[in-house]
Amino acid sequence: MAWADNNVNFGRFWLSSASPLNDPWSSWATHHSMENKGYMPPPLLTSGQKFGNGQFPYRIAAPAIDNVNTPAIFRGFWEQPVAVQPSSTYRITARVKTIDVTGIGGLVLKTGTWLGTDVINSGVGTVISPYATGDNQWFYLVGEISTHSSQNNLDYIYLVLENSTGEAFLDQMSIQKLNPEGSLLQNILPKWNANSHMYLDPIKPKEADYMIEAANNQGIHYKIVIHEKGDFIKNTLNIAGFPSSTHGNFDQPPSSPLHRLYQYYLRNLITRWGYANSVHS
Repeated sequence: MAWADNNVNFGRFWLSSASPLNDPWSSWATHHSMENKGYMPPPLLTSGQKFGNGQFPYRIAAPAIDNVNTPAIFRGFWEQPVAVQPSSTYRITARVKTIDVTGIGGLVLKTGTWLGTDVINSGVGTVISPYATGDNQWFYLVGEISTHSSQNNLDYIYLVLENSTGEAFLDQMSIQKLNPEGSLLQNILPKWNANSHMYLDPIKPKEADYMIEAANNQGIHYKIVIHEKGDFIKNTLNIAGFPSSTHGNFDQPPSSPLHRLYQYYLRNLITRWGYANSVHS
């Protein structure tokens, strides 16, 4: 380890989106101009629609309007590319809702490299799902990707309103390996659900687990920043635990649902890293 080789034994790092709770750096990105959340990228979330007991979905809308509508979002930019096995097939399942989607295209899943704002045009990127138009309550938009013999990571995965107008909402998306006989393995996409405050992600935090274990073995110590105070969801929930554009607050009293989530979060971190002398505080 380079730190130990240079006699460095103390450091600090931010969990950010490697945290089990929340997704402050927004795993979904956009090529279109949307308002940043301070030093963090646009959250792309809304509380105007929801699935079941959820409180937030991602929103895409067309036509594009700076800081208001983005007609396409994608995974794989703010995070590391999704690791996959060569010569395998993966099923992409997105739970979505559409409102007044009209045009010659529609809501669709695509894959590709850095496609830019042209991703909303036909012929840009590889279409992997059917097109959806009109008004649809929550349903599953499904596509498949087959990896080639030397492929170890997926390209970006886009959810796009291609050559169309209207609104679409994304509650969750999963990526599962499809076995030859038709069975599916477990989801491999971290931060798969927009309501990242309602579950503790088991996938992305493995990055921090590795750092802490390696540091523990090398006699290196960390001070770890476990919250992003600018997190969109944490600053949108009110004292009763409901989304509010005017009464959300990161710091909530002990009786609030958000404070209880913080307690669950701390218990998870203690369980994960309580063994490690490398965790200073």
